[in-house]
Amino acid sequence: MVTDADSYGLQGKYTECLMEATGYGKATVNPKEFVAGINKTFDDWEELKHNNIMNYRDHAHASLVTGTMSPKPAAGTSWLGNKWEDDIAFYKNMHKA
Repeated sequence: MVTDADSYGLQGKYTECLMEATGYGKATVNPKEFVAGINKTFDDWEELKHNNIMNYRDHAHASLVTGTMSPKPAAGTSWLGNKWEDDIAFYKNMHKA
């Protein structure tokens, strides 16, 4: 039986091969480690979705390139309850240092 992990694992291996063959991203990341990190992120994301489909977007994830964490909704506010998320002013304020 083919699983989701099998599917994105194969796609990741293909991407890794392309990165190795073309040198894409070599100045920034190790292709093998980068793809392994992406697959781990997908595993985590899938688990969050299976645990609770309504709040998996309330979790932050680290960039595999910079290590920077993605922003989470404001304390006490779920992603689903955030009615202003698509507002440009909200976005600008959310990313202020």
